[in-house]
Amino acid sequence: MSAQARITALQAPPEGGGKIAAIGPTDREATFVALVPGVGFRYLDLSGEPPASWATAGGFGGEASGAFGLHYRHGSGASAFVSFVEAPPRSWACLRLPAAGEPMSVDEAALVERTSLAADAVAACGPNEGGEEAVLVLASGAVRFMDLSTGKSVGKALKLEAVAPGCRVSACGLGGRKFAVVRQDGSFSIAELGAAERKAALVSQGVLAGGAVPSPCGQPFAAA
Repeated sequence: MSAQARITALQAPPEGGGKIAAIGPTDREATFVALVPGVGFRYLDLSGEPPASWATAGGFGGEASGAFGLHYRHGSGASAFVSFVEAPPRSWACLRLPAAGEPMSVDEAALVERTSLAADAVAACGPNEGGEEAVLVLASGAVRFMDLSTGKSVGKALKLEAVAPGCRVSACGLGGRKFAVVRQDGSFSIAELGAAERKAALVSQGVLAGGAVPSPCGQPFAAA
């Protein structure tokens, strides 16, 4: 007899009105980092028996564009970095926090870097295993690579066709240092980020056999 899946509803921290603005995985199994609106960052540990446990990481009063997720990177020792697209989606922020699993918190997360974007962000995805850069797609068609430890843009941006207003876009890792950018009409671009020069090379482009897609794998669609 096959095992039945069990779904458990989790209560968000009440301090933020029971809401979560953004969430993303950490490097610890079954542990996530979440942004509670108007309050700050909390770690969600799902490794134990229900109910899940929440732990305070650090305060933060800013806003994140939740569709792009939170991107976590363990730093040295007991520190970690959390990067995300702010709201409105014209800047990328990198903050330093105590790492997941550490028995400490800070009153205010430390800002490492805030990078202004030349156009609205329309899609983002974290690095593949072993990578250090998140992939950030802008409405202008530029694909930028954001270092998750410094918050700075690295390498040379890859230039794709501009995203038409109302078109929805998704980005996802494909393993190794390859990633894909998929548009709602089914057109896609696959590129690979060089390890040394941190410059992306276009590998292939095309249109999915099924044509338009409601939502591809990877990060949720974000409207341009």
